[in-house]
Amino acid sequence: ANGELYFLNIFSNKIFKLIPDTGSPSSPPFASLLSQTGCADSSDPKQESSGMIPFEINAPLWSDNADKSRWLAIPDGTTIDIDAAHDWDFPMGSVLRKDFYLNGRIIETRLLAHHNDGSWAGYSYEWNASETDATLLDTGKTVTINNQNWTYPSQGQCLTCHTSAAGIALGPETAQINREITDPDNPANQINQISYLDMIGMFTTSPASPASLPALTQYDDPLAQPIDLARSYLHSNCSNCHRPGSLAPTGIDLRYDVPFTNMNICDATPANGNVLGATQIFTPMNITDSILYQRMLEAAAPTNQRMPPLGSDIEDLQGLQFVSDWINSLGVCP
Repeated sequence: ANGELYFLNIFSNKIFKLIPDTGSPSSPPFASLLSQTGCADSSDPKQESSGMIPFEINAPLWSDNADKSRWLAIPDGTTIDIDAAHDWDFPMGSVLRKDFYLNGRIIETRLLAHHNDGSWAGYSYEWNASETDATLLDTGKTVTINNQNWTYPSQGQCLTCHTSAAGIALGPETAQINREITDPDNPANQINQISYLDMIGMFTTSPASPASLPALTQYDDPLAQPIDLARSYLHSNCSNCHRPGSLAPTGIDLRYDVPFTNMNICDATPANGNVLGATQIFTPMNITDSILYQRMLEAAAPTNQRMPPLGSDIEDLQGLQFVSDWINSLGVCP
Protein backbone atom coordinates (compact mmCIF):
# COMPACT_ATOMS: atom_id res chain seq x y z
CA ALA A 1 0.00 0.00 0.00
CA ASN A 2 2.92 2.33 0.68
CA GLY A 3 4.89 1.36 -2.40
CA GLU A 4 7.38 -0.73 -0.45
CA LEU A 5 9.27 -3.56 -2.12
CA TYR A 6 9.17 -7.08 -0.70
CA PHE A 7 11.03 -10.10 -2.03
CA LEU A 8 9.91 -13.71 -1.69
CA ASN A 9 12.40 -16.56 -1.89
CA ILE A 10 10.38 -19.66 -2.68
CA PHE A 11 13.35 -21.95 -2.03
CA SER A 12 14.14 -20.76 1.49
CA ASN A 13 10.53 -19.82 2.37
CA LYS A 14 11.59 -16.33 3.47
CA ILE A 15 10.30 -12.80 2.85
CA PHE A 16 12.74 -9.89 2.62
CA LYS A 17 12.28 -6.13 2.53
CA LEU A 18 14.51 -3.17 1.77
CA ILE A 19 15.68 -1.07 4.68
CA PRO A 20 17.68 2.20 4.67
CA ASP A 21 21.46 1.97 4.69
CA THR A 22 22.64 3.29 8.04
CA GLY A 23 26.12 3.87 6.67
CA SER A 24 27.77 1.57 9.22
CA PRO A 25 28.76 -1.99 8.30
CA SER A 26 27.23 -4.88 10.25
CA SER A 27 30.65 -6.36 10.84
CA PRO A 28 34.00 -4.70 11.66
CA PRO A 29 36.36 -3.90 8.79
CA PHE A 30 39.19 -6.32 8.11
CA ALA A 31 42.84 -5.32 8.02
CA SER A 32 44.06 -3.92 4.73
CA LEU A 33 47.11 -6.24 4.70
CA LEU A 34 47.10 -9.98 5.28
CA SER A 35 50.06 -9.62 7.64
CA GLN A 36 47.84 -7.51 9.93
CA THR A 37 44.87 -9.90 10.14
CA GLY A 38 46.15 -12.26 12.86
CA CYS A 39 45.64 -15.15 10.43
CA ALA A 40 49.22 -14.99 9.16
CA ASP A 41 52.72 -14.68 10.55
CA SER A 42 53.31 -10.93 10.52
CA SER A 43 56.95 -11.38 9.47
CA ASP A 44 56.13 -13.92 6.74
CA PRO A 45 52.42 -13.83 5.74
CA LYS A 46 52.83 -16.94 3.60
CA GLN A 47 52.95 -18.79 6.91
CA GLU A 48 49.87 -19.17 9.06
CA SER A 49 49.69 -17.73 12.55
CA SER A 50 50.18 -20.10 15.48
CA GLY A 51 46.47 -20.47 16.18
CA MET A 52 45.55 -21.77 12.73
CA ILE A 53 45.16 -25.50 12.09
CA PRO A 54 45.89 -26.91 8.61
CA PHE A 55 43.40 -29.32 7.09
CA GLU A 56 43.01 -31.39 3.93
CA ILE A 57 39.89 -32.38 2.02
CA ASN A 58 38.93 -35.41 -0.06
CA ALA A 59 37.36 -33.81 -3.15
CA PRO A 60 38.70 -30.30 -3.82
CA LEU A 61 36.79 -27.61 -5.65
CA TRP A 62 38.16 -26.91 -9.13
CA SER A 63 39.93 -23.54 -9.13
CA ASP A 64 41.34 -23.09 -12.65
CA ASN A 65 44.59 -25.03 -12.18
CA ALA A 66 45.38 -23.48 -8.79
CA ASP A 67 46.94 -25.46 -5.96
CA LYS A 68 45.50 -24.65 -2.53
CA SER A 69 46.38 -24.80 1.15
CA ARG A 70 43.75 -24.57 3.90
CA TRP A 71 43.59 -23.66 7.60
CA LEU A 72 40.90 -23.10 10.22
CA ALA A 73 40.87 -21.36 13.58
CA ILE A 74 38.27 -21.05 16.34
CA PRO A 75 38.42 -18.84 19.46
CA ASP A 76 39.93 -20.26 22.65
CA GLY A 77 37.35 -22.04 24.78
CA THR A 78 34.97 -22.75 21.89
CA THR A 79 34.18 -25.87 19.89
CA ILE A 80 32.62 -26.92 16.59
CA ASP A 81 29.15 -28.48 16.50
CA ILE A 82 28.41 -31.18 13.90
CA ASP A 83 24.77 -31.36 12.83
CA ALA A 84 22.73 -34.34 11.65
CA ALA A 85 23.67 -33.66 8.02
CA HIS A 86 27.39 -33.72 8.98
CA ASP A 87 27.81 -29.99 8.28
CA TRP A 88 30.02 -28.13 10.75
CA ASP A 89 28.68 -25.18 12.74
CA PHE A 90 31.58 -22.91 13.62
CA PRO A 91 31.42 -20.62 16.66
CA MET A 92 31.46 -16.86 16.21
CA GLY A 93 34.99 -15.57 15.86
CA SER A 94 36.09 -18.49 13.66
CA VAL A 95 38.16 -17.88 10.52
CA LEU A 96 38.97 -20.11 7.55
CA ARG A 97 42.00 -19.35 5.38
CA LYS A 98 42.72 -20.63 1.88
CA ASP A 99 45.83 -19.81 -0.20
CA PHE A 100 45.91 -20.12 -4.00
CA TYR A 101 49.05 -20.88 -6.02
CA LEU A 102 49.62 -20.87 -9.79
CA ASN A 103 52.85 -22.54 -10.96
CA GLY A 104 54.28 -22.29 -7.47
CA ARG A 105 53.55 -18.57 -7.05
CA ILE A 106 51.09 -17.49 -4.36
CA ILE A 107 48.49 -15.16 -5.93
CA GLU A 108 45.55 -14.94 -3.52
CA THR A 109 44.48 -15.61 0.05
CA ARG A 110 40.81 -15.79 0.97
CA LEU A 111 39.49 -15.50 4.49
CA LEU A 112 35.99 -16.51 5.54
CA ALA A 113 35.13 -15.03 8.93
CA HIS A 114 32.24 -15.69 11.30
CA HIS A 115 31.75 -12.31 12.95
CA ASN A 116 30.47 -11.75 16.46
CA ASP A 117 27.14 -10.41 15.18
CA GLY A 118 26.49 -13.87 13.70
CA SER A 119 27.17 -12.89 10.08
CA TRP A 120 29.72 -14.49 7.78
CA ALA A 121 31.87 -12.48 5.38
CA GLY A 122 34.51 -13.32 2.79
CA TYR A 123 37.68 -11.32 2.16
CA SER A 124 40.02 -11.60 -0.81
CA TYR A 125 43.69 -10.57 -0.55
CA GLU A 126 45.80 -10.06 -3.67
CA TRP A 127 49.50 -10.90 -3.28
CA ASN A 128 52.14 -8.51 -4.54
CA ALA A 129 54.66 -9.54 -7.19
CA SER A 130 57.43 -10.07 -4.63
CA GLU A 131 55.13 -12.35 -2.56
CA THR A 132 55.89 -10.45 0.65
CA ASP A 133 52.30 -9.47 1.55
CA ALA A 134 48.76 -9.35 0.21
CA THR A 135 46.33 -6.44 0.05
CA LEU A 136 42.60 -6.59 0.79
CA LEU A 137 40.47 -5.90 -2.30
CA ASP A 138 37.45 -3.62 -2.02
CA THR A 139 35.79 -5.15 -5.07
CA GLY A 140 36.24 -8.18 -7.26
CA LYS A 141 38.41 -8.06 -10.35
CA THR A 142 39.87 -10.23 -13.09
CA VAL A 143 43.54 -10.16 -14.08
CA THR A 144 45.80 -12.18 -16.37
CA ILE A 145 48.28 -14.48 -14.63
CA ASN A 146 50.38 -17.03 -16.52
CA ASN A 147 48.34 -16.43 -19.69
CA GLN A 148 45.05 -17.23 -18.00
CA ASN A 149 42.31 -15.16 -16.43
CA TRP A 150 42.17 -15.17 -12.65
CA THR A 151 39.16 -13.74 -10.83
CA TYR A 152 39.36 -12.28 -7.34
CA PRO A 153 35.81 -12.44 -5.92
CA SER A 154 33.98 -9.59 -4.26
CA GLN A 155 32.51 -10.07 -0.79
CA GLY A 156 29.06 -10.55 -2.29
CA GLN A 157 30.33 -13.22 -4.67
CA CYS A 158 31.91 -15.11 -1.77
CA LEU A 159 28.51 -15.60 -0.13
CA THR A 160 26.90 -16.48 -3.45
CA CYS A 161 28.82 -19.75 -3.30
CA HIS A 162 29.12 -20.10 0.48
CA THR A 163 25.37 -20.53 0.90
CA SER A 164 23.54 -20.81 4.19
CA ALA A 165 21.81 -23.96 2.92
CA ALA A 166 25.25 -25.58 2.62
CA GLY A 167 26.38 -24.38 6.03
CA ILE A 168 28.53 -21.44 4.74
CA ALA A 169 31.83 -23.24 5.46
CA LEU A 170 32.04 -25.67 2.54
CA GLY A 171 35.39 -27.45 2.89
CA PRO A 172 35.21 -28.31 6.59
CA GLU A 173 32.45 -30.91 6.68
CA THR A 174 32.60 -34.51 7.79
CA ALA A 175 32.61 -36.12 4.34
CA GLN A 176 35.45 -33.88 3.18
CA ILE A 177 37.60 -34.08 6.32
CA ASN A 178 37.19 -37.83 6.91
CA ARG A 179 40.54 -39.01 5.53
CA GLU A 180 44.00 -40.14 6.58
CA ILE A 181 46.67 -37.48 7.04
CA THR A 182 50.23 -37.36 8.30
CA ASP A 183 50.06 -37.12 12.08
CA PRO A 184 51.16 -33.54 12.94
CA ASP A 185 52.50 -34.75 16.27
CA ASN A 186 54.27 -37.81 14.86
CA PRO A 187 55.08 -37.38 11.15
CA ALA A 188 56.16 -40.99 10.82
CA ASN A 189 52.55 -42.11 11.32
CA GLN A 190 49.18 -41.62 9.67
CA ILE A 191 46.05 -40.62 11.58
CA ASN A 192 42.44 -40.00 10.64
CA GLN A 193 41.94 -36.26 10.38
CA ILE A 194 38.63 -36.21 12.26
CA SER A 195 40.16 -38.31 15.03
CA TYR A 196 43.06 -35.87 15.26
CA LEU A 197 40.81 -32.80 15.43
CA ASP A 198 38.74 -34.52 18.11
CA MET A 199 41.89 -35.42 20.05
CA ILE A 200 42.93 -31.75 20.22
CA GLY A 201 39.48 -30.74 21.46
CA MET A 202 37.89 -29.16 18.40
CA PHE A 203 34.42 -30.70 18.70
CA THR A 204 31.61 -30.14 21.17
CA THR A 205 30.77 -33.86 21.03
CA SER A 206 33.17 -36.54 19.85
CA PRO A 207 32.12 -37.88 16.42
CA ALA A 208 31.46 -41.55 15.82
CA SER A 209 34.20 -43.84 14.57
CA PRO A 210 35.53 -42.52 11.23
CA ALA A 211 34.74 -45.86 9.58
CA SER A 212 31.04 -45.23 10.24
CA LEU A 213 31.10 -41.62 9.02
CA PRO A 214 30.56 -40.45 5.42
CA ALA A 215 33.58 -39.74 3.25
CA LEU A 216 33.80 -38.31 -0.25
CA THR A 217 35.89 -40.25 -2.74
CA GLN A 218 39.40 -38.96 -3.35
CA TYR A 219 40.02 -38.21 -7.02
CA ASP A 220 43.20 -40.28 -7.18
CA ASP A 221 41.65 -43.43 -5.70
CA PRO A 222 42.48 -46.19 -8.25
CA LEU A 223 39.62 -48.39 -7.00
CA ALA A 224 36.93 -45.70 -7.14
CA GLN A 225 33.81 -46.33 -9.22
CA PRO A 226 32.59 -43.75 -11.77
CA ILE A 227 29.49 -42.94 -9.73
CA ASP A 228 31.55 -42.26 -6.59
CA LEU A 229 34.02 -39.98 -8.38
CA ALA A 230 31.32 -38.06 -10.20
CA ARG A 231 29.07 -37.62 -7.19
CA SER A 232 31.95 -36.54 -4.97
CA TYR A 233 33.00 -34.04 -7.62
CA LEU A 234 29.45 -32.67 -8.05
CA HIS A 235 28.99 -32.41 -4.30
CA SER A 236 32.15 -30.34 -3.94
CA ASN A 237 31.68 -28.17 -7.03
CA CYS A 238 27.92 -27.83 -7.44
CA SER A 239 25.84 -28.89 -4.44
CA ASN A 240 26.37 -25.68 -2.49
CA CYS A 241 23.77 -24.14 -4.81
CA HIS A 242 22.02 -27.23 -6.16
CA ARG A 243 20.27 -28.43 -3.02
CA PRO A 244 17.00 -27.65 -1.20
CA GLY A 245 16.82 -24.16 0.26
CA SER A 246 19.69 -22.78 -1.80
CA LEU A 247 19.90 -20.22 -4.60
CA ALA A 248 19.60 -22.26 -7.80
CA PRO A 249 16.12 -21.90 -9.34
CA THR A 250 15.81 -25.60 -10.12
CA GLY A 251 14.72 -28.72 -8.28
CA ILE A 252 17.88 -30.76 -8.77
CA ASP A 253 19.87 -31.93 -5.75
CA LEU A 254 23.56 -32.74 -6.27
CA ARG A 255 24.54 -33.67 -2.72
CA TYR A 256 26.58 -36.87 -2.59
CA ASP A 257 24.30 -38.73 -0.16
CA VAL A 258 20.96 -38.12 -1.90
CA PRO A 259 19.51 -41.26 -3.54
CA PHE A 260 19.90 -41.07 -7.31
CA THR A 261 16.17 -41.00 -7.94
CA ASN A 262 15.84 -38.00 -5.61
CA MET A 263 18.45 -35.98 -7.50
CA ASN A 264 15.75 -35.13 -10.07
CA ILE A 265 18.16 -35.24 -12.99
CA CYS A 266 17.75 -38.48 -14.97
CA ASP A 267 15.69 -37.94 -18.14
CA ALA A 268 14.52 -34.69 -16.54
CA THR A 269 13.50 -31.67 -18.59
CA PRO A 270 15.60 -28.59 -17.73
CA ALA A 271 13.85 -25.69 -16.02
CA ASN A 272 15.80 -23.07 -17.99
CA GLY A 273 15.82 -24.52 -21.49
CA ASN A 274 18.28 -26.47 -23.60
CA VAL A 275 22.05 -25.95 -23.41
CA LEU A 276 24.27 -26.48 -26.48
CA GLY A 277 21.58 -28.72 -27.96
CA ALA A 278 21.14 -30.92 -24.87
CA THR A 279 17.49 -31.51 -24.00
CA GLN A 280 17.72 -33.44 -20.72
CA ILE A 281 19.64 -32.81 -17.51
CA PHE A 282 21.06 -36.35 -17.47
CA THR A 283 20.60 -38.74 -20.38
CA PRO A 284 22.11 -42.20 -19.78
CA MET A 285 24.84 -43.17 -22.26
CA ASN A 286 24.64 -39.75 -23.92
CA ILE A 287 26.80 -36.84 -22.77
CA THR A 288 25.77 -34.80 -25.83
CA ASP A 289 22.18 -34.77 -24.57
CA SER A 290 23.11 -34.27 -20.90
CA ILE A 291 22.98 -30.67 -19.73
CA LEU A 292 24.83 -31.68 -16.55
CA TYR A 293 27.87 -32.37 -18.75
CA GLN A 294 27.34 -29.66 -21.37
CA ARG A 295 27.24 -26.86 -18.79
CA MET A 296 30.77 -27.80 -17.70
CA LEU A 297 32.19 -27.16 -21.18
CA GLU A 298 34.06 -23.98 -22.01
CA ALA A 299 31.80 -23.64 -25.07
CA ALA A 300 28.91 -22.85 -22.73
CA ALA A 301 30.64 -19.70 -21.45
CA PRO A 302 29.87 -17.41 -24.44
CA THR A 303 26.17 -18.08 -23.87
CA ASN A 304 26.53 -17.49 -20.10
CA GLN A 305 25.34 -21.04 -19.48
CA ARG A 306 28.55 -22.50 -18.08
CA MET A 307 28.67 -23.90 -14.56
CA PRO A 308 29.84 -22.87 -12.10
CA PRO A 309 28.69 -19.33 -12.92
CA LEU A 310 31.41 -17.74 -10.74
CA GLY A 311 35.07 -18.32 -10.03
CA SER A 312 36.08 -20.41 -13.03
CA ASP A 313 36.87 -19.72 -16.69
CA ILE A 314 38.72 -22.92 -17.58
CA GLU A 315 37.34 -26.40 -18.22
CA ASP A 316 38.19 -29.01 -15.64
CA LEU A 317 39.19 -31.95 -17.83
CA GLN A 318 39.34 -34.34 -14.88
CA GLY A 319 35.88 -33.33 -13.70
CA LEU A 320 34.49 -33.69 -17.23
CA GLN A 321 35.94 -37.19 -17.35
CA PHE A 322 34.33 -38.12 -14.04
CA VAL A 323 30.89 -36.95 -15.16
CA SER A 324 31.25 -38.45 -18.63
CA ASP A 325 32.25 -41.86 -17.23
CA TRP A 326 29.27 -41.81 -14.87
CA ILE A 327 26.76 -40.88 -17.56
CA ASN A 328 28.13 -43.54 -19.92
CA SER A 329 28.07 -46.19 -17.18
CA LEU A 330 24.27 -46.07 -16.89
CA GLY A 331 22.11 -47.72 -19.53
CA VAL A 332 18.76 -46.42 -18.28
CA CYS A 333 17.35 -44.33 -15.48
CA PRO A 334 16.59 -46.47 -12.40
